[in-house]
Amino acid sequence: MCPFSQGRKIGKTEDLAAGQVNPQLSLFLFIQIACEKPFCSGRKNRSGVGRLSVLLLTVGCSLNAPIFFTGNVAFIYLTVCMVPVMYGGGYYMRTAIFAHRGSKANRPENTLSAFEEAMRVGSDGIELDVHLTNDQEVVVMHDEKVNRTTNGKGQVKNFTLNELKELDAGSWFSPQYSGERVPTLKEVLELLSDFPGVLNIEFKTDRNTYPTIEERVARLVSRYRSNLPVVYSSFNHESLIRLKEIDSNADLALLLWERLAEPWRYTQQVGASAQHLWEPSALSETGKQLQKHGVKVRAWTVNKPKNMQKTFEMGIDAMITDYPEVALDLRKSFESMKKSL
Repeated sequence: MCPFSQGRKIGKTEDLAAGQVNPQLSLFLFIQIACEKPFCSGRKNRSGVGRLSVLLLTVGCSLNAPIFFTGNVAFIYLTVCMVPVMYGGGYYMRTAIFAHRGSKANRPENTLSAFEEAMRVGSDGIELDVHLTNDQEVVVMHDEKVNRTTNGKGQVKNFTLNELKELDAGSWFSPQYSGERVPTLKEVLELLSDFPGVLNIEFKTDRNTYPTIEERVARLVSRYRSNLPVVYSSFNHESLIRLKEIDSNADLALLLWERLAEPWRYTQQVGASAQHLWEPSALSETGKQLQKHGVKVRAWTVNKPKNMQKTFEMGIDAMITDYPEVALDLRKSFESMKKSL
């Protein structure tokens, strides 16, 4: 399926299913490559092989459409906004901003308030965590225990959903959020029904395995978010493999603390498209090598402005941050600076 088709997002967000071939864009890219200024052939790759690969793909996409330029400037402009941004004869890959557990810095994490704020500021993605209750309901919370983020005590798996709903999930953060409740995944998916960005669902199965959680999550996503981008991640890679068996189209990302030898090979073996790496690893040679081999890199948790700046400079695919609004402002400044060069 042609990657230069309508309906596919390239660059700051994630890939979507392609639709009809767009001849204007195909010719536009043809001209860019013919002039030896590759516009969206991945990262900075000016090799003959890189240009030839994209050139052949572009021509192939154009064969079933008239090869002429229609002057649709508005379309070209919108398309350019969705591909790597080009400055001064080069270009960089725009780093997507994922809100970690919602807007965690100024709202109680993993609550509807946090997700609403993440959408309000314009986050490119939202990350959340899921567990199973005693009565097999998928709920959104980070810790295995409710102690830190509610007024209750005990493990999530030992509560029924009704018992969890009696807990206050906001007062620990601020009296302003008194009465905030632990949300179900269903409630969050309903809230995010119009959110066009990436939803990153992390399975918290590295300590409690929750045997049916993958199937339950897949069923909910299929019902409420089938046509919108979803990425599944976990430190328990067996959980991701089980999900892939349930949904062969599931987009997987491996969560890792440590660095691996030839990590792209392991990623491919698991059937994942990305690694979510601890910030120091993502900003090291490991991150560069993964991207070189076609593996997306998302760094967590990037909260310091100097490290946010570094992710932009390196062209990391995405950062997961507690401060999405700060990161978005910094990215805007970074792009303005680039334009002035």
